[in-house]
Amino acid sequence: MKRLWAGAAAALCALLIPAAGALAQAAAPFPVLEVPPAAHDSHRLARAAMISGVALVAVSFVFEREADRTYDQYLTATDPADISSLYDRTLRYDRLSAGSLISGNALIATGLALRFIHRPHATHLELALGPRRCAVTCSF
Repeated sequence: MKRLWAGAAAALCALLIPAAGALAQAAAPFPVLEVPPAAHDSHRLARAAMISGVALVAVSFVFEREADRTYDQYLTATDPADISSLYDRTLRYDRLSAGSLISGNALIATGLALRFIHRPHATHLELALGPRRCAVTCSF
């Protein structure tokens, strides 16, 4: 019985191997696709925003120091006209300091977003046609 099963298995293998070899065809080589170089985006706007933001933050410290200096003068002043003038100058420098600090931080954040987060708009649906191919690509 074992010989019968062994003979049947050998006959089946002999039938399948030549049939598989006869049906196999040489595969055509894959076509070589040219990859276009990536478009280099200029980051000038992002750099300008970050540099301007750092400059505004630095200027805010100058305004803060000036506000502190005029406030110290306000505290030691005795003339009512000087007191009013020094108080107004202190408020002006303080507001300039706060405004330049907030604006500088906003510009730094904008520059970082433009440089690292912002991606160029790519087409979401493309159709690639060729002599031996047709493809539709969709990206999100």
